[in-house]
Amino acid sequence: MAWATILTEVVGGLAVILGAFVTLVSLPMTAILLGAMFTVHLPYGFSSIKLMAVTPAGVQFGPPGFELTSCTWHALRPLS
Repeated sequence: MAWATILTEVVGGLAVILGAFVTLVSLPMTAILLGAMFTVHLPYGFSSIKLMAVTPAGVQFGPPGFELTSCTWHALRPLS
């Protein structure tokens, strides 16, 4: 399943950059983004930057939320 996701993202990204088959590739890309947003990023909240602690060694960040995935999905929606 991971290879299909990678292939969809790479081919879809190139198609969007080149402006070819945009409506065709935007639908599977939207499905992947929504799947990632609801299954992986949603439990971590909305914010893309989670500041966990500031230590003498530096700043420690937590896992990202679904903000960036949501922004990408909203940018891709008009193309489909």
